[in-house]
Amino acid sequence: MTMAENRAAVLQALIAYRLPVEPTIEKLASFGWDAIEPVAFIFSGDIDRILTRYLAQELTGDQVTNWADLVECREDIGYQPGQEHLADIIFELANPNLRGPITPEVAKRIQARLFGTSKGV
Repeated sequence: MTMAENRAAVLQALIAYRLPVEPTIEKLASFGWDAIEPVAFIFSGDIDRILTRYLAQELTGDQVTNWADLVECREDIGYQPGQEHLADIIFELANPNLRGPITPEVAKRIQARLFGTSKGV
């Protein structure tokens, strides 16, 4: 496995928010934050899975915020091509102090936005 493949695999573990997350964070520290281009991408389905885990009470609101905060500013993580609004959703999840706390209603509203199933949301 090349260094880039290894980095991509670790980033995918972060995107999937495999628990416990601490070993993934430790591995990522060896790569640093800077990247010329994304090595991994967040897709609508990735955010949906995190929110589904939250709604199933597998994750807390704080864990969702932690996850979003971990992925938000990484230069080595990009967003699904053509879906740049995903960055806004990650920002919303990472910043409950600015956008309000994560609640089941917020999670469901974001899931609807992810797949365009709700107008005016």
